[in-house]
Formats: sequence, structure tokens, C-alpha cells
Amino acid sequence: MQNPLISIIIPAYNTEKYLDRCVASLCGQTFEDFEAIIIDDGSTDQTGHIADDWAVRDARIKVVHTANSGVAEARNTGLKHAKGLYIGFIDSDDWVEPEMLGTLVEDVKKHDADIAICGHVMETVDGEPLRSGQAAGSSFVLTAHQALVELLIDYKIRLYLWDKLYRRELFDGFSFPTGHLFEDQQILYKLFEKASTVCVNDQPLYHYVQHGESILGAKKLSTEVEYIRSQLTLFRYVCSSGRFSRTELTVLRSSLGKNLISSFRKVRKSPSPEAREASERLLKEFKSAGLPHHPGLFLLYKAIFGIIKSWGRKL
Repeated sequence: MQNPLISIIIPAYNTEKYLDRCVASLCGQTFEDFEAIIIDDGSTDQTGHIADDWAVRDARIKVVHTANSGVAEARNTGLKHAKGLYIGFIDSDDWVEPEMLGTLVEDVKKHDADIAICGHVMETVDGEPLRSGQAAGSSFVLTAHQALVELLIDYKIRLYLWDKLYRRELFDGFSFPTGHLFEDQQILYKLFEKASTVCVNDQPLYHYVQHGESILGAKKLSTEVEYIRSQLTLFRYVCSSGRFSRTELTVLRSSLGKNLISSFRKVRKSPSPEAREASERLLKEFKSAGLPHHPGLFLLYKAIFGIIKSWGRKL
């Protein structure tokens, strides 16, 4: 039996309310040469049964049941089972438009790209749009370095795993780091480093659903601290990699610094003893990373980033 062109990896943990819509949106794709691998990550609700039912109904759906190990390990398991020439990821509480896979495949073939990206819509469980992930007219083709800069700025190309289609070879030798949130941010820039060409299509074809049960929907102190540490990793990489020009360094330090200081302020405002302890630890990590925390610095970074957006960041 011939291997599929695309493997879609879907980590699923206790998403019985959303999995049907997710898988139905995949099975309704206009492009049909794909497999979907659902990793049931030790769910305690009906998620596993729903996944198994879909596997019976559609031969393109594969299900792997594992003990609960977290989303990163679930994605690693999916990569081990994937047979496609291209890899994509969908969160089990999200859904996609019928043209998504077809559009991304057409783009990678047209531009001989290693990564193809589509737009997305952030919405509530009821389908109410919160914001769109790309501005109209933002379709473009970039070299790997240009795309890496845009990814780290996190504006035209977002630090999300799921709105992209990747050439399989990019994952050779890589695995998602386990035990942390925002693990996709820790691997995305490495994938972009290995790419040659990246193309972006502004059509909003991925629906990212935010709800109180999702990792990003639940705004906990621990989540905010994990986000800060993830951004600090990127900040250190930018400052130490030697890949970026002086202008690019200014832009990237401003963008990441703005995010870091903004999130740090949220942690510091919390009156809890845990937040105070976290603030003290983070200040030490800021200092170690070469990011001074000064009241005026956030305003400077914010101003620079505003100029970058208004100019369209044609650097």
C-alpha cells in the first residue's frame, strides 16, 4: 500500500466535546491523500472511544493509545508512526477548513517549499471570532533566514505549530522536549533553521478554539512562568547564535523583550507568595540572559515594535 503524502498528528487528551468536529473537518478535506494519527494520551473520558469509532469509519484515521505523558510526548509518538512525506499538526479541540490541506500542498509544490503556512482564526467554542492570524494581502515566499526572523518576531509568522505543513526530513534528529508547556516554540526555530524556502498564504484555514480547559485558555501562574521561560530561551538564542544583523538583533530583542516584560508584569502584579517567589527567580534569569528590567525599557521595546508593524517590517 502506497504511503500517504501527508501525515496529520493529533494529540488528544480528554477532548470528547471537540474531537468529533476536529476529525470530521479532516475527513471532509478536498485533498484526500493523507493519514491522520490520533494519539489518545491516556484520556479518562470518551476521547479514545470516539477516536476508535472514526478509525472504523475512515481507513485514513489511525489511533494510538498511550499512557498519559503530555502533548510533547504524544507528538513524538505521532512522528514515530507517521508515513507521510509532509507532516502537519492539529490540536484535537480545533478544526480546519475543507481546503486547508489542498492549499498547503499546492503551495509547497508551487514554491518547492520546506514549510507552508496558512492563516488562522482564533475563536470561542461557540465560533465567535476573537481575531484573525494574518492580515489580508500577506501571502509571500521567504528564504529560511527571512522566515526565521519573521517567526521570532511572532507577528506575520506566528510561533504556532499547527498552521503549518512541514517537509518530513526537517524532523530528522529532532523531538519535542517533554515536561514543559510551549514545547512547540522550542523546536519551531530549529525547523526553520533547516528549511530552504518558506511560503505563507494568508487564507484563514485553521480554526484555533480557545476555551477554559485548554492550556492557553487557563491563565495560571505556572503557565505564565512557563511562557516567560520559553521566550527567554528564544531571547538567548537570538543574542548568542550569531545569525542576525545588527538591525535584526534590534528588532528581535525589542519584540521578545516586549513580550517578556509584559508577561513578567502580570506575574509581579499577583499578590500571592508563589508569584513573589517566581518574580525573584525570573529577575535573576532576566539578568543572566542579558535582559535588564527597567520601567522605561518596556516602553522602548513597545515603541520600536510599533514602528516595525507600521512599516510592515520590510527589513
